[in-house]
Amino acid sequence: MAASYLQRLRDDTSKFLGNLSQTQKIGLGALSLVSIAALIALLIWAQQPQWATLYAELGSKDAALMVEYLKEKQILYQLRSQPQGTQILVPQQKVHDLRLEMAAQDLPKEGGVVGFELFDKDTMGITNNLFDLNYQRALAGELARTIMQMDAVERARVHLAIPKKQLFTQLEEPATASVTLRLKSGVTLSTEQVKGISKLVANSVPGLQQKHVSVTDTEGNLLYDSEMNEGENGQESTRVNGQRLEYQRTLEKRIRQDVEKILVQVVGQGNVTVQAKAELDFDKEETVSKEYTPTTGTKPNVVPAVRSEKESTENGQGSQTSPGGVPGVTSNIPTYQEVNGGSDNSFNRKEVVRNYEVPEVQTKRIKSPGQIRRLTLSVAINSLSPALNSGVSNLRPDDPILKNLRELAVGAAGLDSTRGDTIAIHALPFDDTSVRNEQEAMEQASNRDFWRNLLTTGAVSLGVLALLFVIYLAFGRRRVPTEGELVSEDSLLVQQNEGFALDDLPELPGLSEAAARRTRALRGLTQMAQEDPARMARLLRLWMTENN
Repeated sequence: MAASYLQRLRDDTSKFLGNLSQTQKIGLGALSLVSIAALIALLIWAQQPQWATLYAELGSKDAALMVEYLKEKQILYQLRSQPQGTQILVPQQKVHDLRLEMAAQDLPKEGGVVGFELFDKDTMGITNNLFDLNYQRALAGELARTIMQMDAVERARVHLAIPKKQLFTQLEEPATASVTLRLKSGVTLSTEQVKGISKLVANSVPGLQQKHVSVTDTEGNLLYDSEMNEGENGQESTRVNGQRLEYQRTLEKRIRQDVEKILVQVVGQGNVTVQAKAELDFDKEETVSKEYTPTTGTKPNVVPAVRSEKESTENGQGSQTSPGGVPGVTSNIPTYQEVNGGSDNSFNRKEVVRNYEVPEVQTKRIKSPGQIRRLTLSVAINSLSPALNSGVSNLRPDDPILKNLRELAVGAAGLDSTRGDTIAIHALPFDDTSVRNEQEAMEQASNRDFWRNLLTTGAVSLGVLALLFVIYLAFGRRRVPTEGELVSEDSLLVQQNEGFALDDLPELPGLSEAAARRTRALRGLTQMAQEDPARMARLLRLWMTENN
């Protein structure tokens, strides 16, 4: 059966190829070669592993130890250089297992940082000086590991200077510590966090005070030193200054966003740049003012209230001798020289003093710190923006479009001319080289993905078509006798051996009368063999005897 199938397959293939023209044969051959090449490329691409980062920004020592371990385990890896070290990539499905294995091997060693595992080994026979040195090294390593647990810290290094103990305390020198931090990209530490690090180091080393701890970053910026710990006033001043600077930046950012938000709706995204500079007044002022308003004249219907009133009356009556004599001192000292005769005197005096309430308005004003003293706004607009429709690279300052944009910016920022606020707005062509380069890079990456997906899809499609073509050649090209063509008994027997029941043979048109009789006879014999096998066996033995 298999031999007949292969024979028929070869015959069908030869006949199919014989019916093709020379051009069709060349095209079919090229299509076959492309399909095979695409399948091979697809298999190679499918076998390539998906790389994932095992560890990044490793030191040379840690990278060498990890590479040696990967070579020993015969694991594929890739190395990439980074500004802060080396990156190791491994197949994605092995990342988690390898990290666990590396941790079991104490890798990476965190930039050579060691802790109290130094004392896990036998220290028998070690000198006191070497023990103290190892203890200081282990303590510094443990502090560095603790500091590196912070989210913002990528690497840390701690240097401890612990002097030897002296017999007299006056001769002892204070212990000092220095901490160097490498922060993650785009991350900063707040003042409280830096103080927390210095406090952590100071409380972990015996005899170390916080004022003797200094913290710096890898760029040389001083984050904390003794000058920041010279009393609570200095700490409070530093904290307040930091809060003021943060508030100023937040205010400038909010103003910039407000102006950009309204201008972007006019000129489009990427066609406007705004910068705001705020000068703030953090002085706290308290003003108390009193204002007195008279009621007479201004408000005749208002009767003033009497605050206080004093009335005094004096009456008197009697006679009085008139003075007389020679004018001069002698007549006046010691007594007056009286003359004969007198006069009757009487008097009456009344005095009234009234104090009225004066209307008083007392105003107390407290100016909170952080008020805007002066605001400066700078706005740059892309003159080549389609929204401007200017057609020129520069616009005059008195252009109506710029005037409208200026009014929008002034309103959005809340500028006050009486306060001395200023605004500068200009329309200039923007340099979009970086934007174009980024767009080109994105387009190239998109094109690469498109062609990769297209080639992958094409290869799979060609493979499927080739498979369907082979199946078609194998099973789809059944040979059907044409009109006038005879069907031989051998072909019917072959079909019977291939699984076709003779009772189900179709009536083929074009058969001769002899072939039809032969077919009917064959059907009858088949039916006889099924109904009476013993009779069929005797008939076959009789035929064999006659042939012999």
